[in-house]
Amino acid sequence: MIFERGDQMGAAAFTNFTAASIAPGQSVDVTVTLTAPTKPGTYQGYFMLKNASGKKFGIGDQGAGAFWVKIVVEGAAGPTVYKSGLLTIPQTWTVDLDSGSLGPASGAEIKYEVDINLNHNLVFYGPAKLFVRQPTFEDCKNAQMDSPTVPIPGLSLGTFFCYVTDQGRFGYLEYAGFDSTPDAGKLYLEFTTWNKP
Repeated sequence: MIFERGDQMGAAAFTNFTAASIAPGQSVDVTVTLTAPTKPGTYQGYFMLKNASGKKFGIGDQGAGAFWVKIVVEGAAGPTVYKSGLLTIPQTWTVDLDSGSLGPASGAEIKYEVDINLNHNLVFYGPAKLFVRQPTFEDCKNAQMDSPTVPIPGLSLGTFFCYVTDQGRFGYLEYAGFDSTPDAGKLYLEFTTWNKP
């Protein structure tokens, strides 16, 4: 048996599986040791048989088709979503990212702040980290975080931040825009907070 193409998955390029002749119509069991890749995805390796004179054959009416092995490597199951949604945050308001509630008496993780110089900022009270792509749970769990104050006008749509809530849940924000109307501005953020694993 020979590896023809596709994902080899640790299979030998050539495996001599029998020394005896196999007559037409007979069958033989073949064992090939494969190693599943570590990265999630679908992998497929194609194999053919080869006779003693070196002619390749496989499946199909003319025996010209390769047979295959298909392996699907699943990604690690992460925690489920605890709470998510679109936040419309008025100027000077805080948000509890465990519940998604605006203006909590305690437990707030972020604030839309307008300082005395009329600078619009997203203030994180707890750990947070900027991401340029949508982060996974593992990204957020492993990120080195601090408690930043971020100027809102400099953010691009689709900017992400990982965070940790005061109740120990990881999550992420996606910047969705803001309205800088004096004294009536609003900050728009999509949020996702995961359950604790």
